[in-house]
Amino acid sequence: MHYARYRAGRDMDAPVRELVYDHPKTCTWEGCERPYYTKGFCSLHYGRYRHGIDMDKDPTPKERRTTPEGYMQIRVPGRRRLIMEHRYVMEQHLGRVLFKHEEVHHKNGVKNDNRLGNLELWNTSQPRGQRVRDKLLHYKHFLEQYGLTVSGQLPLEI
Repeated sequence: MHYARYRAGRDMDAPVRELVYDHPKTCTWEGCERPYYTKGFCSLHYGRYRHGIDMDKDPTPKERRTTPEGYMQIRVPGRRRLIMEHRYVMEQHLGRVLFKHEEVHHKNGVKNDNRLGNLELWNTSQPRGQRVRDKLLHYKHFLEQYGLTVSGQLPLEI
């Protein structure tokens, strides 16, 4: 401040002007106690005002919504973001979190029909090679991953 006064050739000892705010400390929208942002509104109501959205809309986050692809997403306590409902239903049925290579398929093709009877678990991990030995080793590992045992040895010469 003093350097700016010096360069402008003004009095260095002049008193500092008090800043006077002529806006409210909280949002002027009826019933809103959020802090002031601009033009009399909090950031939520100003954004709605600016984009022409209903100002009285409930500001709480949605617990369930439909994605643009038609799937249902839900908010689950303990998780930071919305998750796909069909994956959550399958996780609850299995009693564990799904692996990354597992997908949940809707049998009837209706993406928002998340009844357990309409869902089936698909495994999308597959070996890229087509050799029989590679496939047998892959499925041995696959069975062990799901807690199943493999009886017998794999033939070495396949």
